[in-house]
Amino acid sequence: FKRHIIKLLSLNINWNQSYESYKTTLNGGYENLKEVWSKTMIFINNNNLKSIENGPMLELYITDPTSTPNPADWKTELFIATQ
Repeated sequence: FKRHIIKLLSLNINWNQSYESYKTTLNGGYENLKEVWSKTMIFINNNNLKSIENGPMLELYITDPTSTPNPADWKTELFIATQ
């Protein structure tokens, strides 16, 4: 699977507050999600960044397995609120 991390300006999804966040994109099957979450947190910690304790963390499923049957074509975005 391929992974990349992009810093976003803000995350504002049904909260009354905006958050700076990091986005990781997983291209591949859901069985890789645990590893991608772990590597994203390691990246944040190794780069002297801080996630917000009890802050929002989201998984956004860009593709749908019913319309995209090949797991190699699945795309999931992870968002972690940072300070």
